[in-house]
Amino acid sequence: MVTPKRGSWYAPFVLRPRRLGTSNVLVVLPTNTWQAYNFEDGDSWYEHSDVHRIDLSRPFVDGGVPPHYLHYDRGFIRWLTLHHYEPDFLSDDDFDRLGSAATLARDYRLIVFSGHEEYTTSHEYDLAEGYRNRGGHLAFLSANDFFYKVVKHGDAMDGRWRWRDLGRPEAALVGAQYVGWNEDRYANRPFHITGVHKAPWLFAGTGLHNGSSFGTYGIEVDSRTPASPRGTVVLANIPHIFGPGKTAEMTYYTTSAGAEVFSAGVMNFGGSSLWPTVSTMLENLWGKLTA
Repeated sequence: MVTPKRGSWYAPFVLRPRRLGTSNVLVVLPTNTWQAYNFEDGDSWYEHSDVHRIDLSRPFVDGGVPPHYLHYDRGFIRWLTLHHYEPDFLSDDDFDRLGSAATLARDYRLIVFSGHEEYTTSHEYDLAEGYRNRGGHLAFLSANDFFYKVVKHGDAMDGRWRWRDLGRPEAALVGAQYVGWNEDRYANRPFHITGVHKAPWLFAGTGLHNGSSFGTYGIEVDSRTPASPRGTVVLANIPHIFGPGKTAEMTYYTTSAGAEVFSAGVMNFGGSSLWPTVSTMLENLWGKLTA
């Protein structure tokens, strides 16, 4: 951080481990998505529809802080610090440079995609899928993950193509997939608990039971599809949050290889990590998937 005469500016960085497997948990930060939403120099898919190439070397607007960092990312990172967890961290670029899923499965019990992991390369998708297929556990703490394919050339990122249109629907990996956003008119709402009996370990110590509710969530949401792995269960939902048929679903599934995959199904779940109920759920999730 630097402090000029007016306000403060930041230069975010991700400190990768000297070697993989320093911890048995890896956290991947959504740096591709941060830049896709960066409006610096008007170079964003979300500002001009004719933009197809993003410069990954740009600073961030808003004092150097990545877009939505405060509400989507900071809460979970702060939660890790307060609970004295020390996972390995990688950016999307770091993750994309890794050699094989076999190496990941050897070094990590759990990979956490803590933020809005919307934009991934083919290699990133292959790594996450191959890691899962080898019994590695995954946790997605946001929504709209692995939605678009991108291609990188040095400091440039080209895109974007929906993975589901390329025959690789994200629900097959995540358990659920993007169904809509709030369109600037639908308010956030609480999760309703429906699946305590399906994953009692997640809700232990929270006081939650089927029929109770917690939090206030939305922004973008995911639901199961026919592409979701067999046995994917719903632990909590927000019925019709963005209109008929657009329901947010928190999901969980296991594989024959022993992998366990959790997906929050709402954009701001990781950002709410410091809320007492969510903090306890995350402790339970961390303990279960690293045991």
